Amino acid sequence: MADYVDWFNFMAYDIHGTWDGTVSNWTFSDMNPHTNLTKIAEGLDLLWRNDSNPGKVLLGLGFYGCFFTLADSSCDMPGYIFDISAYGRIISEYNPTVVYSETARVNWMTWNKNEWVSFDNSKTLKQKADFANSRCLGGLFSWALDLGGPGSLEKPNNMSASDTSMDGASTDGGDFYVGQEIFDNHTVVGVGPINMIFPPSTLDSPTTIQPDPFVTLIEVSLTTTETVPISKTAVPTITITQVIVTTTITLGPIITSEIPYWNWNITAANQPLEQQFSFPAYPSAP
Repeated sequence: MADYVDWFNFMAYDIHGTWDGTVSNWTFSDMNPHTNLTKIAEGLDLLWRNDSNPGKVLLGLGFYGCFFTLADSSCDMPGYIFDISAYGRIISEYNPTVVYSETARVNWMTWNKNEWVSFDNSKTLKQKADFANSRCLGGLFSWALDLGGPGSLEKPNNMSASDTSMDGASTDGGDFYVGQEIFDNHTVVGVGPINMIFPPSTLDSPTTIQPDPFVTLIEVSLTTTETVPISKTAVPTITITQVIVTTTITLGPIITSEIPYWNWNITAANQPLEQQFSFPAYPSAP
């Protein structure tokens, strides 16, 4: 398929979860970080064995944690058994100790004695971006944009490997590419700050657009030669004169089968989490 697609999304998350030990005879109910970089590297090896082009592979980043309930509260390290009868819960007011794994490039923490979650923060996201660059991968993507913290849509390359916060990168935002389906459902949702890049709208048939003449001012530099007396000797001297000229530029007809859109940039810090945009089903030519 590589000859017919622009890129592949390598979903490097959910490598482990509460389904381990319950969906097949080949896994066990032991907890492990779901974005373990060692396991990610092993998974990518399958592609390199088949001579895949790394430039067409995008590495997926997880903007969420993977929860387990410990079967034994004294066993809170990866590899121990989790309780398959319990479900992970989202927490809001705890102060757990965060453990960082230099080998797996991932974090985990325990609270309530038996609740355990693995997750990425600015530091580990940056390390995974560095890993992707070291393997010459084509780029990064995430699951999911609406789960990212403030600024986490920015390129992880711009993050600091020493930052252990959950704040993400700078608040300038990043690029969010909108698919062609926008012209069917007319709605797109993202977390600001964000720069939404819309696809062109395809017209029913080729359309001819005749641009109006464009009148502009152009600065023109004119070179002249003058004879200047220097120490009673006539010396030819080149001088440059700058003048402003009004110019009309005439463009020929443009034949196109699609209408492009400008990008929509949301930068205000107080923007609501969701933005909805509507478009006509058949936009007219500008």
